[in-house]
Amino acid sequence: PAGYEDLQIRFTHWVATEEGWDGGNLQVSRNGADFQPFAAADYTFNAPNDEIIDNLPPPQIGLNTNPLRGQEAFTGSGEGSVSGSWGISYVDTSRLNLTAGDTVQLRYAFGADGCNGLQGWYVDAVRLYRCEGGQGLNLSIIGSCPGPMNFTVTNGTPNGQHAFLAADSTGNAEVPGGITCGGTQLGLDDSVDVVAVRSADENGTLSFDVDAPGAACGRVFQIVDMTTCETSNVLPIP
Repeated sequence: PAGYEDLQIRFTHWVATEEGWDGGNLQVSRNGADFQPFAAADYTFNAPNDEIIDNLPPPQIGLNTNPLRGQEAFTGSGEGSVSGSWGISYVDTSRLNLTAGDTVQLRYAFGADGCNGLQGWYVDAVRLYRCEGGQGLNLSIIGSCPGPMNFTVTNGTPNGQHAFLAADSTGNAEVPGGITCGGTQLGLDDSVDVVAVRSADENGTLSFDVDAPGAACGRVFQIVDMTTCETSNVLPIP
C-alpha cells in the first residue's frame, strides 16, 4: 500500500552447514519476476557471511551441485564446532524501489550439494515492518573496546526510563523478568542481562560515557523503552 515502500525485514535464524558448499539465503520476487537473493549490501545487520562455492579448484574442476552455487548465503557453523547459534538479521528493501500496488514475495531458500552436510538452516520470528519517519528508538555506540566509549539513545520517551541490555550474541530471547516490559522479544540471546537503567531528557535523548573493560568487548547491546516497550536496533561493541 501507499506509504509502505520502505519496508524492513527482520528474522532470527540458526545455521550449521558444510561451509561453502551448503547454505541458505533470503530471496525476493517483485510483480511475479524470478526470485533473486538479497545482496549482502541490502542487510543493515548480520549479512550472509560467504558465497556458495561455484567453480571447484584444481584438480576437481567442475561445478558444485548446490542450486544456490555462486550466491551469497549463510553457510558454515559456530567457530570450532559443527553446531550453530541463533542470530538476528535486518534487511532494507529500499533497493527494490517499491511503489504502491507492487506485489512482493519473499522466499527463504536452502541448497546443498550431493554429499556430506550438517544440520541445516532454521528460520523463525520473521517480521516485516516500517520505521515511521525514521523516528524509531535508536542506539549508537562510538569508541572502541576496551577503552572510552559513548552510548547515545534517541527517539525515546521524554523523561522516561530506558533499560540497557547486553548479551554475548544476537538471538530471540525476551526481556528478563523483574523489570518493566518483561516478556518483550529482543534481538539478543539467552545470556541477556540488564546493564543499566537511565532516564532520557525532555527530548527523549540520553547519552553517557563509559570506560569499557575488556570483558565487554564482543558483546551486543539493545535498548528497551520502559514506557512503550519499544526495542532499539542491536549493535555490537566496536
